[in-house]
Amino acid sequence: MTTIVIAATDGGTARRVQLESVRGDVLDISLNGDDPAWLMPTLDRCAQLLQLSDNWNSYGARSIEPSAVAAAIELLLQVMNPGTPPPLVIPTNRGSVNLEWHTQGMDVEVKDIESGRVYLYVEDQRGDHEWDGELRSDVQPLVSVLAELAARV
Repeated sequence: MTTIVIAATDGGTARRVQLESVRGDVLDISLNGDDPAWLMPTLDRCAQLLQLSDNWNSYGARSIEPSAVAAAIELLLQVMNPGTPPPLVIPTNRGSVNLEWHTQGMDVEVKDIESGRVYLYVEDQRGDHEWDGELRSDVQPLVSVLAELAARV
């Protein structure tokens, strides 16, 4: 279930988006300002994934944790710009999500977001460049990669 609550404020429109998991956990996200094009498709996908029950892949996968979705959305709000295409939000069998973009000659994968040890893999087929590593607290490499991706779209 996705519930969107919209309230006017002095500085524009503030919104609360609530995503509910299959277990009844509720993820409450507050947003201010205009929505970038990538936001609502990403939130819709996250809402779908939160409805996956245990064993959704028939191999014992865990249901998706709201904290994993929250961590992914927090990261996206830090690194995305309005022109960046929406990520593919991919469920993992551990109950987390990965973020991926496979377009414009670039493959970008962000993994282990919830753990606090975010891993980034980038392959740029145009520049024949490949990079992978842990981001730790510096998300600037991801910001740069997504800016390049947005410039190509």
